[in-house]
Amino acid sequence: MKRSIKTGMQKLGVVGGMGTETSCKFCLALNARVRSALDRQPDISMDVLPLSKKAQERIIKGKRCEEHFELMKKSVLSLQGGGCDFIVIPCNTVHIFLDELRKISTVPILSIMEEVAGFCSDKGFTKVGVVGSSMTIRSRLHEKELSNKGIAVVLPHRADQDFLDDLVLHILDGSFTQAHKRRFAKIIEGLALQGAESIILACTDFGGLVSEKDVGIPTVDTLGVLEDATFDRIIKGAKRP
Repeated sequence: MKRSIKTGMQKLGVVGGMGTETSCKFCLALNARVRSALDRQPDISMDVLPLSKKAQERIIKGKRCEEHFELMKKSVLSLQGGGCDFIVIPCNTVHIFLDELRKISTVPILSIMEEVAGFCSDKGFTKVGVVGSSMTIRSRLHEKELSNKGIAVVLPHRADQDFLDDLVLHILDGSFTQAHKRRFAKIIEGLALQGAESIILACTDFGGLVSEKDVGIPTVDTLGVLEDATFDRIIKGAKRP
């Protein structure tokens, strides 16, 4: 493996395709930030996984899907073999495979949950709401890391969780409506009433659905937090031309 000799810039590998538009949005945002900071484009390789719609629905609703894991395993091995210095996965739900993927990877894989917990701790939050897929919630992916920082968690009720799963699927196929956004805002407001000081948007496709002005409480965009951590790592040690 080798990184860019001229720039010292870290080469990024992106395991994408869980939400293809979101993965592309992530890479485009990084591209703009790195170009602005260093006057050159970042070195990024993105692998878009050929996932079936059935596999997506299965994992979102809380059932482990081996199709996901095998494709992600293949992707990680391919990206590290292509010279990537580190890897990110811009999807909260599939972080259920993170520990297994880290065991087979020879390069670091950043964790959305670890980065978000650190962000919330730095902000001084003591109690947060979490909205995401059933797999993310049931696996306590964010809850475990937040607990390590002494941060309590408030979760949606069962009926609201079922709606959130369907919302993710509607976003993925482009069929969500204003009615979906209004229900989403109501769920967030309900978590605020339970004492949440901020709401973690624990699905990278949830960013931008509502503004903090709409819901009256700060939100934590997990895609944005991952983007910040990735940007910092890319430019570390890089030099302007």
